[in-house]
Amino acid sequence: CGAAARCSNGGGSHTCSCNAGFVGSGTECVVAGGAGSFAAAEEEWACPAGATTPAGATALGQCTCTAGTSPSANWTHGANLSLADAQAEECGVCGAGSWAADG
Repeated sequence: CGAAARCSNGGGSHTCSCNAGFVGSGTECVVAGGAGSFAAAEEEWACPAGATTPAGATALGQCTCTAGTSPSANWTHGANLSLADAQAEECGVCGAGSWAADG
């Protein structure tokens, strides 16, 4: 579980959930209302791991990977991701010799 998450053990497995004031998958948690989160469907959501947003973001489409990283395959290819499915996506380190127009 992430540093800002709690772990619940039971039945031979565990689940991770973000602490109060944080949103995300439980593995990755960001401050609700901060960079890396957005408000949609009357809830606060975390962008995919490693992504950031401008203040006051209201849509998944406002999540962007930071310089030196690129979005995972489903997110890159414009899959119609649900808000929950977006939590499984991430920004990964760009490969050696890669190039992107926006950073």
